[in-house]
Amino acid sequence: MIQGDRMYVSAYEGGLRVIDVENPRKLKARGYFDTYPEGENATFNGAWGVYAGFPSGNLIVSDVQRGLFVIRAN
Repeated sequence: MIQGDRMYVSAYEGGLRVIDVENPRKLKARGYFDTYPEGENATFNGAWGVYAGFPSGNLIVSDVQRGLFVIRAN
């Protein structure tokens, strides 16, 4: 999902990834939140959806095993 100059990616065991896309030729990692710290494998565990754009600035991350996380980017 892209919101403004940020792209929010749910990357399963890689967690939530926040990428600065202001300059598409020079993408920059801006942050992450790991919902599945037990591993970094290419399997169907961890974050599988992210929802941004709430007036509160909160992000909702859905996790296969653990349900929903409500977080806010700094």
